[in-house]
Amino acid sequence: MRYEEREFITMYQIDYTNVGKRMKTLRKQAGYTQEQIADALDVTVAFISNIENDRVKIVYYLITQNF
Repeated sequence: MRYEEREFITMYQIDYTNVGKRMKTLRKQAGYTQEQIADALDVTVAFISNIENDRVKIVYYLITQNF
């Protein structure tokens, strides 16, 4: 998809609670640990935990570039 064709999403359009829950569900279904995801994304395990438990907002760029 070309840059001009991408749909832009603002931070107000993202349901961060569901992002974290969905990320946790998909991670577990795929059989990955938080440690494996953190290593792949070059972030801390605490950051992954905080996203999954809605204590921090994930950066949309991180989602789109790695998943």
